[in-house]
Amino acid sequence: MWGLMLPVWLVGIGWTSSAVNPRPITRADSVVAIYAQDWGRASDGMPRIIFVAWPDGHVVWSEDRIRGGAPYLAGQVSPARVAAVLERADRDGVFHDQRLAQPCFGPDSKFTTILVKKATRQLQMDSWHELSEASGGVVASSCALTPLSNERRLVVLRKEPSEYLYYRVVWGELRSLASSLIPSQSHPVAGDVLVKAGTLAWRVTPSAVQTAAQMPACPVTAPNGRGHAGQRGGGNHGNEALATTLWPAGRVDFRPGGSGCAEPSGYLGMKWPWWRSVRGALTIEGRRLDGSAGPLRASIPRGYGETGFQSTGLLFAGPGCWEVTGRVGDASLSFVTLVVKVADGPAPRCTALFGGSQPGP
Repeated sequence: MWGLMLPVWLVGIGWTSSAVNPRPITRADSVVAIYAQDWGRASDGMPRIIFVAWPDGHVVWSEDRIRGGAPYLAGQVSPARVAAVLERADRDGVFHDQRLAQPCFGPDSKFTTILVKKATRQLQMDSWHELSEASGGVVASSCALTPLSNERRLVVLRKEPSEYLYYRVVWGELRSLASSLIPSQSHPVAGDVLVKAGTLAWRVTPSAVQTAAQMPACPVTAPNGRGHAGQRGGGNHGNEALATTLWPAGRVDFRPGGSGCAEPSGYLGMKWPWWRSVRGALTIEGRRLDGSAGPLRASIPRGYGETGFQSTGLLFAGPGCWEVTGRVGDASLSFVTLVVKVADGPAPRCTALFGGSQPGP
């Protein structure tokens, strides 16, 4: 026995419409879910979502992949991808070894739950090793927490029984399968967890439902892989005259503690590299496609010569879908990107990021 046996939340009923709000988690017919729980005496008892994927392809996940909780992102994958993950888990045998379902945490503790359900088959794994080991000073060994002292975590784990190492391997496999379902495009979503009679559901807040329904699609530009031929690492999107670097999934995130800067006026600034294969000075212009906003502003410092690399800073007049165009003489390169501000955005002011070259918004 790896740990204290505790109640398991599980009641299976049929899958409901993809438009339902709230969306069932523990009562979903099929689901891949990961969430953090705190059964300590001072806890409010509310689970914190880390990741959930439903059979219709809807996916919600936390920006904090260990502790879970807001801010959350949401996106869509094909239902076939979710079905393939569940089929892979079934084929690998995760539903056939009930020893994996034995809770692996102590009383009054914080732990993580992985719940995988495929129709009538299910596996729920509960372990405190992820949250406990996040600080770096403790290792979860055979479901007991051991201070590391001067030892390395992997050295301690290597001495553990094969059954426990097998448990950790399966845990890692399921984590990896869940991560494979995170879509390349996403949008912020506000929501919370509903707990009723020992069951969990995900509820999008009414304001977030309205925002999502009104949010127009942003036709973000996919990088074409053409960088500046004369320089290694010269961007991932370009043409014969200009090249730049586009963000993953076409989305520029301004978040607390992240890259970029924010101004009280609402402008959001980010350093942006360009490369020139033609001779001349770079100019940049832009506009918001999905609503009214002030103009895009650009910081283009001198001293980079007439060709090759050019450092710049782009200042967007708030979140939204933006089209940006760089020009050198008659040559131009355009792209569309989605600008997202999470909470209060990054702390630095743009004057600190761009110095005297920053055009005052």
